[in-house]
Amino acid sequence: MREITVRYRENRESRKTQKIVASLNRNIQGIEDVTGGKHPSKLFCLWGRQIGKLMGEAWRPTRMSIRIRRIIHPLFTLLGKRILTNPQVIENRIHLKSQAMVKLDKEIILSNEPVIFCVNHRFTDDALGSVCAVPRHAYILFGSLPMFFNTVDGISAWLNGVILCNRKVAASRRTAAENAVRLLQMGGNLFIFPEGVWNKTPSRLMLDYWPGVYRIAKATGAKVVPVVHYIRNTDDPSPENVLYTVVDEPLRLDDLSEKDALSLLRDTMATWYYLMMERYGQTTRQELLEGFSSSDEAWESYLAMHTGKIPYYDKEIETTADYRPKSTVLAQNVYGPIADIQTITPENARAVADAIRIVGQACRLDFQRRF
Repeated sequence: MREITVRYRENRESRKTQKIVASLNRNIQGIEDVTGGKHPSKLFCLWGRQIGKLMGEAWRPTRMSIRIRRIIHPLFTLLGKRILTNPQVIENRIHLKSQAMVKLDKEIILSNEPVIFCVNHRFTDDALGSVCAVPRHAYILFGSLPMFFNTVDGISAWLNGVILCNRKVAASRRTAAENAVRLLQMGGNLFIFPEGVWNKTPSRLMLDYWPGVYRIAKATGAKVVPVVHYIRNTDDPSPENVLYTVVDEPLRLDDLSEKDALSLLRDTMATWYYLMMERYGQTTRQELLEGFSSSDEAWESYLAMHTGKIPYYDKEIETTADYRPKSTVLAQNVYGPIADIQTITPENARAVADAIRIVGQACRLDFQRRF
């Protein structure tokens, strides 16, 4: 009898899942887009069909929805500070630049016009930490569908206000950009994570930025406010492991070229990240390499543990959706055609073998596209 009951429930959930997927069919390529290849959660079955309407071409942010979320924002922020995994400190930028300076930080003055909050992307709580750090309400441009549909992070994002985007579908990307522009034109504010995915590189302060932040700013005239987070250990929930955040002065980007604007924004945010890393991230090589033969091995182990802890981690997006400008030349691009040569002769054997070795090593060390 128990087996029959379990089987009935499974069949019911399966039918419900199929109906939800069918209702989303114009905005997803398959169920993997919203589950990340995992079994759909009970939350997905409960609210997937209704919340999936946010991805529809007919959905638009409204003045009423913006007004309601502004009203509940103080309560949302208060609760957010309580559920952040780590305590958060808003940095004094003057003191961060020079410990000898003990002046109060200059207050960030935002005009009444809407702004885009531009945030770096390295850990689970960076969206919630941003909501708690900035001085006004903003919608979140959200592109991790498995997390949105299957976890409480999705509920939190929806309560805050969200523009949903399936990055695998061109029409969804276009609609999300149009909704972002519409939101700003109606007086709302927006969070954007221009790196697109978590920065999983061992040495780059920031990934290259997708140009969407510039194009939206250009279309609306909105200024861009850098929001930069640093936390020493993304997997340590102890009170001593503090989340440090810089909220910087608004930048005017719409009067610059796309290349110059993205360079200015990225350099500004990377500088703040470096200053916080220098101040709070001090450690020793011995501590970092404990139990490992090399820094690459240690970093690989850390990423495997870190990403493995995330429920409904969207690995397909995370390993493909970082922005790589056409001007970027990788070892894979240079040596790949040689490594792919099928006809081996005495004259090319050495070159092909070397190319295979170089490409293999480059792919192994491309942590951004592996995890």
